[in-house]
Amino acid sequence: SDQDHAFAIAVDRASPANAYLVRATPSDNFLTTATAFQTALRGGQDAFVTLLGINGTSQVCPSYSTYLGGSGDDRAFGVAVDSGGNAWVAGATSSTNFPTASPLQRVNAGGLNDVFVSKLGPAGNLIYSTYLGGIGIDQAYSIAVDGIGNAYVAGYTTSINFPMVNGVQSAYTGGSDDAFVFKLNAAGTTLEYSTYLGGNGSDNAVRVAVDGGGSAYVTGYTSSV
Repeated sequence: SDQDHAFAIAVDRASPANAYLVRATPSDNFLTTATAFQTALRGGQDAFVTLLGINGTSQVCPSYSTYLGGSGDDRAFGVAVDSGGNAWVAGATSSTNFPTASPLQRVNAGGLNDVFVSKLGPAGNLIYSTYLGGIGIDQAYSIAVDGIGNAYVAGYTTSINFPMVNGVQSAYTGGSDDAFVFKLNAAGTTLEYSTYLGGNGSDNAVRVAVDGGGSAYVTGYTSSV
């Protein structure tokens, strides 16, 4: 009954393929399935994850559809599907009670938003979910998954203390924001690497892709000189 926005889509390897949609909704009557992880809106707007499959021979219907959020504003911007049919979702949350499961970072680190990364199983169950961020604004725009289930996430941050591991650029370089890229192992227990990418202006990473060798390709925009 309110404004419902889809921002990203991914398809799996099934034949016919299933489609996974994500973004956010403020609607308190958004379509959810009976076995959804979260059947009710919890905040001003919640992220949603919807898996659309083929029922029988022709009818498209949701295999699962769920809210994903806490009492603040939660938005999903990226989705990727691994070889096991698990949906990896990345976005931003202002909630202090966003759903977590075996998290790498258990609490919101402050600022307006933290990144969230969540993994939902083929039935829509929450397998893994974590915050990741610092004291500023942290927002993930895109996620990719490699052949063994590692997740690669790209976005932007204003945090001078965004978690860094083995970064090619370990310090915030100023300007209004820096891009970031990080790699999370398949279990979500370890940051394999995390790095800033930026200069003295505004730097945003908006898409990430990964090749068969595990190299991440990132594109975005910059006003840095």
